[in-house]
Amino acid sequence: MRPLVRKSLLLLGILCIAVSASAQIPLPGFIIPVVAKSPGALGTDWATDVFISNLGPEFRTFSAHFFPADQANTFNGNFSKTGITVGKKKTKQAIDVIGTWFPSQGSSVKGWLLIADTTTVNCDDDDRTTAKAIVATRLYNKLGNGSSFGMMFESSLLAMNSSPFPSHFTSIRNQGNAKPGARTNLGVANISTSTITVNISLVHPGGQVLKTVSRVIPALSLKQWSLANLGMPVFGNLAGRLEVKLKDGFQYFDPCEDTMTTGLCLDRCDSDCGGKYGFGPIPAFVPYVSNIDNDTGDGEVILPVFDQIGYLEWQTEFIDVHCPDKSEGSILAHAYRQLEPFLEIQEQSQPPVFRKVVK
Repeated sequence: MRPLVRKSLLLLGILCIAVSASAQIPLPGFIIPVVAKSPGALGTDWATDVFISNLGPEFRTFSAHFFPADQANTFNGNFSKTGITVGKKKTKQAIDVIGTWFPSQGSSVKGWLLIADTTTVNCDDDDRTTAKAIVATRLYNKLGNGSSFGMMFESSLLAMNSSPFPSHFTSIRNQGNAKPGARTNLGVANISTSTITVNISLVHPGGQVLKTVSRVIPALSLKQWSLANLGMPVFGNLAGRLEVKLKDGFQYFDPCEDTMTTGLCLDRCDSDCGGKYGFGPIPAFVPYVSNIDNDTGDGEVILPVFDQIGYLEWQTEFIDVHCPDKSEGSILAHAYRQLEPFLEIQEQSQPPVFRKVVK
């Protein structure tokens, strides 16, 4: 590994520790990649509970918006569920969130969820307070034979990918519907206003890529597949991994360009957001994987790992060829900027920013 890449990785590692010891950061806007109220394979029936904990010293009001799967969606900053009040230091639970907050969606639906602090605020007030909250969901099988715990999905911006490099999942136990055994589901929540295409690769435990397929996800929507739906081969008792990345993702990134632009608004008071939460056209997605026990219907969540090393190595080589006058300090500064938004979120609830789209 090149010295400059090592320095960049060291910097990013230090920043990651500074950002958070866990995957979630207290902030005013939260993305949950999947909520469901629907029947599933092998007699399962899935529901989702939501938990909102207000860590701050003040009463807060939250709102929620549901983005159904398998269709293009829009969002203009107005929420379909409002008036969710949570007292200081308290936690609120919504049992069967789709049936409770979004009953018009019916009893066979899944999608992703935006939850945000919508307490009245004056964005021009330098001393304004921002919400400090954490949000999680429990997705569980109501009809399982011995199922108990369900799967916990946290809101994690660190699970988001808006880069040319893949998100990786390990411990993929693809045994189809055999009993005893486990099946694997993959979901991709598109959190941009553009239609995106992702490449999905199944990698055998021995290292060889068994199959790669492409799938399209409409704007602000969710797609979920079993590996059987994707035509992926089974492993038997072995465990492999999955890779998910934007198809043609390199067209959105130019390491020689220093200009940054906001891709989404998870802080309505950011200067680019106009007082509203919202999403931008820069492709971005939050993937997740679940392994389901075919006997009990119990599930487990697998979180993605982003290939930061590959991204930094490609970035450095690109700069060497296309803009060699860029100084080492500038490259390290660019590496810092990749995580600087998360530091700002932690301290001031600022939204993440992404590279400018380039032709």
